[in-house]
Amino acid sequence: MTKPTKEECQTALKVLSYFGEMAREVSKTTEQDTPHEWARGAEVWIELLSGDSEKIMQDYLEEWKAGHPDESFSGWKIVQFNRNGHTMRYVNRALVDGYGVGDRFLEGCMFEVLVDPDGKLTVRATEEVEHYLSSFNSSAKKWEEKILEYVVDAGDNLSLDTEEEGWDSSELHLTQDMSFYFEQGYVLLAGGKSNDNQGNQ
Repeated sequence: MTKPTKEECQTALKVLSYFGEMAREVSKTTEQDTPHEWARGAEVWIELLSGDSEKIMQDYLEEWKAGHPDESFSGWKIVQFNRNGHTMRYVNRALVDGYGVGDRFLEGCMFEVLVDPDGKLTVRATEEVEHYLSSFNSSAKKWEEKILEYVVDAGDNLSLDTEEEGWDSSELHLTQDMSFYFEQGYVLLAGGKSNDNQGNQ
């Protein structure tokens, strides 16, 4: 990508200033959000082109990184949401009901969904479920593999067997891509992880 010349930057500045002013005029006569967003976008670019472009861009990049951690695409994550606002955190363990795979045979049978520090995803039958399956000479490993495929496909049928004030334990999400949540305005709490939701392992 070729860096624009000073003359090109000046021309772009004039164009953006024109459309920015037009957007501000429109925003005076309508309550729609879009003109306001146009105006704000123009202001950002005007600021970028009229100052130290590289420094300003770097500042915006650092601001963006603060809300979009570098680990956004690294491995699996179990996301828990706060009921009182657009905040979220990672937990390393959740539960899923086997009904979605085994119908009534596995209804109420809870499987642990685990994510290790490297983002590796595994599913493990609880001891109670292992005992239940053994009574039918059914392999826990076979069902663990099926449940793993199910949670990867479904992504939002997870829960916790522990409660913490303000945090939703009834619906957690499994994802590899956090960008959707950031785009929706969710903020990842500092540290990003909770060590309080280990449950009975």
